Amino acid sequence: MITTNLELAEAALNVAKNYKTLYVMGCFGAPMTDSNKKRYCNNHDYNKQPERQRMIMAADKNTFGFDCVNLIKGLLWGWTGDNTKAYGGAVYKSNGVPDTNANGMIQKCPGATTDFSTLEIGEALWIEGHIGVYVGDGLAVECTPRWTNNVQITAVFNLGKKSGYNGRTWTKHGKLPFVSYVKAPEPVKKSIEEIAQEVIDGKWGNGSDRKKALTAAGYDASAVQKKVNELVAAGKKPTESVPTEPKKNDEIIWNFLKGKGLNDFAVAGVMGNLYAESALRPNNLQNKYEKSLGMTDDQYTKAVDNGTYNNFVKDSAGYGLAQWTYWSRKQALLNFAKKQKASIADLQMQLDYLWKELSGYSGVMKVLKNASSVRQASDAVLTGFEKPADQSEPVQKKRADYGMEFYDSYATEKDAKGSCGYMVKVTASVLNVRKGPGTNYPVITTVKKGETYTIVGEVVSGSTHWGKLVSGAGWICLKYTVDM
Repeated sequence: MITTNLELAEAALNVAKNYKTLYVMGCFGAPMTDSNKKRYCNNHDYNKQPERQRMIMAADKNTFGFDCVNLIKGLLWGWTGDNTKAYGGAVYKSNGVPDTNANGMIQKCPGATTDFSTLEIGEALWIEGHIGVYVGDGLAVECTPRWTNNVQITAVFNLGKKSGYNGRTWTKHGKLPFVSYVKAPEPVKKSIEEIAQEVIDGKWGNGSDRKKALTAAGYDASAVQKKVNELVAAGKKPTESVPTEPKKNDEIIWNFLKGKGLNDFAVAGVMGNLYAESALRPNNLQNKYEKSLGMTDDQYTKAVDNGTYNNFVKDSAGYGLAQWTYWSRKQALLNFAKKQKASIADLQMQLDYLWKELSGYSGVMKVLKNASSVRQASDAVLTGFEKPADQSEPVQKKRADYGMEFYDSYATEKDAKGSCGYMVKVTASVLNVRKGPGTNYPVITTVKKGETYTIVGEVVSGSTHWGKLVSGAGWICLKYTVDM
């Protein structure tokens, strides 16, 4: 039984490092046996999605299912990783721990706060609808369908980014009332010279992120930087044994779109849609066609590339980052790949083609170039470029939520421009965004009721207050907003 915060953190790390896991909504550590897979494929609308069902059914009995809050509950309910037991050893609602969701769990943490300078090992980390556990050294353990789609170790961006880790910015943290909080033994610190060499090797990031990470780990960032300068002046080079980690698709795509001049909101909005379409996999073949064509993603790609499959253009199967489906778009994609002498699944080729296509959608590009929220950019791509059959509000929200995940992971503009701003929510059905603070300025774009924006400047024109959007897209009339 877990009784302290340190035991909880250790148990969470053990799951992330030593067990095969899969994100399964509503699951608190059950092994993916045949009976459990059937049950969890039908216990929740999220799991009923064809893509999720395919993942669940492909898992073996040595894979354990969790979702975010059920990772915490499962461990506190006594999960041991026993694949002979229905829930891996966990006993539902045991040890005084109730069954609640992520939002309910943070509400049970007394004194939950947004001040991350007080964060302790074993505390719950929370954003709306999601929760994780802080395990020390600027890291968290969380179960999420993002990134590796399982229980994983991630960086707590509130404390600074960490090289080699995905991560997010959390909203609150709090002490779980089900364990006692004790201080961790003081770690044996490395020398300033050892840390300086690690900085030179790129292990601590750059700029303010490095300073935050060093401070959080108990080091004097100024002293470390002084030693770095000394070592560099003496001709010290990066340690040759440190490998360069290959960039992930999401990082490559983010950097590509940023390089085209889009702001962080726009890039995140595009990527949220691409993630919904293909999980950012350029070789992704639409799921239903894997069965009807009898080919996996890799087999289909190889057959198109070597010419043994010649119906790529007319087979109506969605393919690639944007799940190109209509014959004329697939023909253009195929021609583009041949011209570049690249595989049909080549990521850079698809990004070049995607940008070429997007540039032809003037209405979408106008919104993207002036995007003042992830939701605004996401909706423009959904309704003006991707145009799936289902463009309902739940679909719009889901894609924007995906986009916010990327925004939280990669955006820099929010820190640089928004540190002294405040949030407002739009109350008008449609509100104009103008080039300047007044109705005499032209309308650039519009925002919708319920959307939220960061204001970084105010001007009073007559009796009307105007707010400047953090994105730089323009100004809105604050009469039609409420503070958050």
